[in-house]
Amino acid sequence: MKKFATFIFLGLIISACSPTPPSDYLEGEIISIGGDYEKIQPKAERNGLIGFSNETVKINTNDVVFSVKTKLGDYIIQLDPTDGGGSPGPQTVSNVKFALKRGTKIKFPTNYHKRKNRQNNPMGFSKSRVGMVDPDDIEILD
Repeated sequence: MKKFATFIFLGLIISACSPTPPSDYLEGEIISIGGDYEKIQPKAERNGLIGFSNETVKINTNDVVFSVKTKLGDYIIQLDPTDGGGSPGPQTVSNVKFALKRGTKIKFPTNYHKRKNRQNNPMGFSKSRVGMVDPDDIEILD
């Protein structure tokens, strides 16, 4: 009986220390996609002043933000650029970004149980339905 109680106690401790997987999945349809903004790159410094060229340089920041229409209202989702706040897996910001198009139906978690990504940013959603999701937690339905 002591061994059984010890086994149960250790199991509870291990499960309490393990990160809680995302829950409360919701389905919806993508209605708009944005991200990866162009930025101005400074020219070399001259006499202590920084000049700017009139050319813009595309910087791949892997910022992907999209809105999803659901039965509970519209959600604004940013894909976690660190790919480290949710489930481990093969989906990255780049390959999910390639798969997302207007009209695509997806399934995504709405609750990460106070988890944070590698940059210490909170995962999940605010009361305004704006938030961040790990790319591995997006399921593309069609």
